[in-house]
Amino acid sequence: MGQDVPALNCLDADPFSSTDFFPNKLNADNLDSARFSVTYHNTYKTIRNIALDENYILYCTREAPEIQGIQSKTFIQIPVQSFAIMDMRSLGFLDLLGQSNNVTFVSNSNNVTSPCRTAGSASTGTIESVENTNYGLAIYPGTVSNNPKGVGFGIGYDNSPLGNAQWIKYFAAFTNQERLAESIYNTIRDNYQSYQVGLRSSHISYKRNLTVIDYDASNDRYYIFQDRYFQNLTQDAGATLLTPLVQQPGHPATMRDQLQNSSLVIDFSPMTAFDNGGYDNWLQWLQYDPELTRLGEETALSMYKSSKQYINNVNAPPFIRNRQLWRLDYLSNRGAIDFWTRGLARPDLMLKDLIQSQFPDFFQNQEWSFMRNYAENSANEVMTLGMTNPELYECQVNPENRARITDGYENLSSDAPSAALSEAQHKSLSLAVTVAASVIGGMIGLSCLVTIAILLGRKYKNREGQRFTRLKEVPDSPIMADNTVTHSSKTIKTITTITKE
Repeated sequence: MGQDVPALNCLDADPFSSTDFFPNKLNADNLDSARFSVTYHNTYKTIRNIALDENYILYCTREAPEIQGIQSKTFIQIPVQSFAIMDMRSLGFLDLLGQSNNVTFVSNSNNVTSPCRTAGSASTGTIESVENTNYGLAIYPGTVSNNPKGVGFGIGYDNSPLGNAQWIKYFAAFTNQERLAESIYNTIRDNYQSYQVGLRSSHISYKRNLTVIDYDASNDRYYIFQDRYFQNLTQDAGATLLTPLVQQPGHPATMRDQLQNSSLVIDFSPMTAFDNGGYDNWLQWLQYDPELTRLGEETALSMYKSSKQYINNVNAPPFIRNRQLWRLDYLSNRGAIDFWTRGLARPDLMLKDLIQSQFPDFFQNQEWSFMRNYAENSANEVMTLGMTNPELYECQVNPENRARITDGYENLSSDAPSAALSEAQHKSLSLAVTVAASVIGGMIGLSCLVTIAILLGRKYKNREGQRFTRLKEVPDSPIMADNTVTHSSKTIKTITTITKE
């Protein structure tokens, strides 16, 4: 990882000194899709939070500079030595920068899933109680109105997966770790893009349909995610993100129609929405009945045999038949889901999970980070603070941990039931056998004709006073005529010797 050059001590410097106290600077050309920008001056930095339409001045001198011509939301002395976390998503980025032990306050410790912290637990409390905590920077989800040490975050699903990963550079500006942040981001980006390239170069016959849902029990409505984050992630994983069929938010009564053609479903709904009863309760909530699913599959297969088109039955969608309902709670701590901490900080891990949920043997070793097969009642892993092996969690990004893709990967499976697929394959095989038999038969027949011609030629040649009939003038010496016969996909060449009279 890139190492930052230690910044000069500018605490006692003049706020408008001619000395550059920030040797580590972000490259503006590498901030594509970032929702912020950083401008460097000798003793201070200006951060423009584009997502929230705010400016922050970060200064390294003892006193804040008096700057004309810019309206700053707040002034923060840097480098920041301690943090108050009001948005758990920021912890995922601070972990990567090695700042875990500098978190002195979290708004709710029950939401902490990170095992990266090795020091004593941070204090916890309400937003109001943060005022009684010693910290240099408080990080909030959005605009801050009453905390001079607070800044907003602004991350969201309206940006691309790699665009959201850029936020690590935002936090690095507060800690003077810009070079390290560039290196971390580059590793995450390279991992992500290597999975993309590997998928594109693989032979995959059928694309999957993905639906991402969230149910709000308070108003009895569900949402179908269509944000840029999910669109990009789904496309990069080789799938198709299905669009809503009804106005959003939708009533649960319309959910089954929405999911009719879904190969996979990712459910963001809280577990309490289904009384923590597991997959069976989830099916009952949407009125999926095992017997109706079986009958629906038989009906669809029967229609396929007459129409030669497989149409998914509303009672037997692919994700039900193939048990492809997923949640993002593979790693959790006392009900808190780790995806909410580092999911947006590690798009490479999320992409890996989404690819292998469709193609289980795409990677040589199957390791999960966020996704859990809820339909299979797969166990989730419980993470605790100070766990003994944080390397498995990747508190720091390691390029050596990139998942290895199976060489020459191919996948020929589809959503259609095996019976329909077997029939189609049988017909394809029968056709192939017929064509092959025709080619072979043609070759045998042609061989027989050539043999007869040669034998007759020898017979007539041995008769006195008889020759081949001359069809045209030929050179004095024998020539080889290349007579090409094309039969189906086979090309057969026959060689005939023409002799002068």
